[in-house]
Amino acid sequence: MPFKTAMGFSIRRKTIAVFFVLLLLGLLLYNRSLEQAVSRSEIFALDRLLQQKIDSLKALEQPKTIYPFNPNFISDQRGYFLDLSPQEIDRLHAYREQGKWINSVGEFQKVTGVDTTWLKAYSPFFNFPVRVKKEQKKYTEKSFPPIDLNTTTADELRQIYGIGEVMSQRIIRYRERLQGYAKETQLAEVYGLSPEVLVRLQSRCSIITPPTFEKIALQEAGLEELSKLPYLSYTEARKVVRLRTELKHLSLVNLHSIKGFDSLKIKRLALYLF
Repeated sequence: MPFKTAMGFSIRRKTIAVFFVLLLLGLLLYNRSLEQAVSRSEIFALDRLLQQKIDSLKALEQPKTIYPFNPNFISDQRGYFLDLSPQEIDRLHAYREQGKWINSVGEFQKVTGVDTTWLKAYSPFFNFPVRVKKEQKKYTEKSFPPIDLNTTTADELRQIYGIGEVMSQRIIRYRERLQGYAKETQLAEVYGLSPEVLVRLQSRCSIITPPTFEKIALQEAGLEELSKLPYLSYTEARKVVRLRTELKHLSLVNLHSIKGFDSLKIKRLALYLF
């Protein structure tokens, strides 16, 4: 009898032990499957968040907005925005540097060399002021005595129709910054001058008294000296010095390799450097 009781307890313990082992294994497998399920759900949630972020960024993307503009006054920055190549921008600036004006879509293509695809996309936004041609014809006759651009006063400038107190002072301040106007076309760089007023101003003004600044040697000028020149910022002056260090001998032609130094900019710098 005691033997049977002992046998019964032994079998019962084994059964209980096996039950707990199986229960433990079941719990471990359940926890593992639960972790995998959570991990998968986290991944799916992350994917959804990323997709939502991408969709929201796409929704924020705005198409290129172009407003009507006068193609005679396309700056470098504006030209890049309009998908013009550096060569096409340079041709436009070189043409304008001669004091000439573009008055039609065909003339713009002839001067810059842009293709018909570009014209179809952007020429509908061209805005040629009607008065530009009239003003050119009217004031090229020099019916008024010429104004010396480097000695004129703000009061004299205000005698030109369209130039008020603010603009006349701005023209004088820009003359001081340039150390004197070297070309009448530099008036186009004065902020705020409309095409019509610019035509009148260039027709009435001439460089009678040349500027008195002296050119400095590009190969010898220091960083501080270069940074004080018109048309050169401190950052651009550093790029010039760095290029000079790389090439050992630097000429104005080499400046074309610096980003943002187009033909017009280099021509302006040539007024101050040799």
